[in-house]
Amino acid sequence: MFKLLKTTYQSLSRGEKKFIFWLILIALFISSLPVLYGWISTPAGFYYPGFTVIAGADKMVYLSQIAEAETGQIFLHNLYTAEAARALIFSPVWLVLGWFAKLTFLSPLFVFHFFRIIFGGLFLYLLYLLIAKCFKEVIFRKIVFFIFCFGSGLGVFALNYPWSDDNIFITFGTDMWVSEGNTFLTIYHSPLFILSQIFILLIFWWLIERLDKAGWLKVLGVGLATLLLGIFHPYDLVTVYSVAGVWLLAGFIREKRIFWLRLVKILMIILISSLALAYFFWLKSVDPSFAGWAVQNITLSPGFFNFAIGYGLVFVFFLFGIIPAFKKRDDYWFFLAIWATVGWFLIFAPLPFQRRLANGLHLPMALIAVLGLSLVLRFLAKFQVWQIWAKLYFVRVSLLMVGGFLLTTSTIYVVGQDLLLLEIKSFPYYLSDNIYQGLCWLKDNTLKSELILTNNVTGTFVPTLAGRKVWLGHGHQTSDYVDKKSYLENIFFAGNKGDGQKKAWLKKTGIAYLFYSNENKNLSGNFNPFQKDYLELVWQEGQTAIFKVKAD
Repeated sequence: MFKLLKTTYQSLSRGEKKFIFWLILIALFISSLPVLYGWISTPAGFYYPGFTVIAGADKMVYLSQIAEAETGQIFLHNLYTAEAARALIFSPVWLVLGWFAKLTFLSPLFVFHFFRIIFGGLFLYLLYLLIAKCFKEVIFRKIVFFIFCFGSGLGVFALNYPWSDDNIFITFGTDMWVSEGNTFLTIYHSPLFILSQIFILLIFWWLIERLDKAGWLKVLGVGLATLLLGIFHPYDLVTVYSVAGVWLLAGFIREKRIFWLRLVKILMIILISSLALAYFFWLKSVDPSFAGWAVQNITLSPGFFNFAIGYGLVFVFFLFGIIPAFKKRDDYWFFLAIWATVGWFLIFAPLPFQRRLANGLHLPMALIAVLGLSLVLRFLAKFQVWQIWAKLYFVRVSLLMVGGFLLTTSTIYVVGQDLLLLEIKSFPYYLSDNIYQGLCWLKDNTLKSELILTNNVTGTFVPTLAGRKVWLGHGHQTSDYVDKKSYLENIFFAGNKGDGQKKAWLKKTGIAYLFYSNENKNLSGNFNPFQKDYLELVWQEGQTAIFKVKAD
């Protein structure tokens, strides 16, 4: 496989190699603009935590796991729920990043983005090599690569404020919020999604090129690679198994014979990698915190319209290219057509994590879309009017500008909204120094086993910066999140009475400390911790205070 990649790269012209280098550099720079601006423009008395509009809370979970791995842990806790008593989570991506942070003395946030950039560059490089195997014409190679680097859909034209769950599922294009949905958002999101798509890409590429020729040792190696993918991003096993299975069956039908050796090799890969599923089923049975997460990890897909507008022009030209891709007597195009078709079925399959199965779907969609574009241009070339128009400089420039604009508007919007929110300097995009110092106090003066109470937003940062467990902190990671959030907002913090019941509840839940900050109004209602005899003030700076729950 490495020889194939090397040969493909060597076949590229010098101009193509320069084009690849500069587009990758520009794409990675644009994807890093918010974090660079956030760091550089941090005002005095504030701390930049790396929070973003899209999946900001998820990134705090990743950073908490990097920070915990940095302390020497191999198996990690879910620090976002009280039920996580044992460290049983094996997360190899964050484990390696944590070890790297420990060796280099770099912050988890820096390490997170450092590997996002490294993996992002490698991913885009591999994508261009795949493009080169599909298209002979350099112009079409460059168009596909531009789409991978910067492309989005038309979601920005369907925005319907406010930004709410209802509006997201009714009108928002997936290019505005589904990080797995297009390649730029994947690179913008995290090292996790990038690495998962690198694995999917290489596994599928190996199936196309090497399945028939590979010996059993190499099949074992691919099985182990798929196992690793299943451990750090298990949803992708559904994609790998489904696409490989349908591709195998379609190949039998196309060739009118059964390839038993192919079947056995793919079954061997599935058997080895299914150990990841066995691990997660076991984890669910022994770890209440993981079981709670599994129950709440509902990531349903929005409607067909949301995906169609989220892919925009890519979807339009995909419709022109999908049938020709199936008809081509080419292994690459046949596999890509299977991948895209199966992918569309998977995102609406009756599974609680439908949306996760969009991971990587943009790759075959974009390639087939540009195939469709090439066929449309070839058809138009038959007409004399088009031949005349196509020669006009104004027409060509206008088409490029309109196409470029429609392909990048949502990308510009997504990056721009993060920059705008950073410019406002508001919570949670920046933490005041008082809040940050309070979190540092928790890290230095409390035990890892002690449970912290605060609201859901501030609770997002406690595991990340203090390395401590919170009672409430993340919509999926916190067991019974909705009920817990409702109890805090409507009962515990809603009024300043009922202290007997509140004291008993704190003791029952095992909460050791209350983190309070009036700066971001993190405790709603009229609850005043300074007036409670069952809470002892142990640290205060400005409007931020930490209270210890008294033993009796």
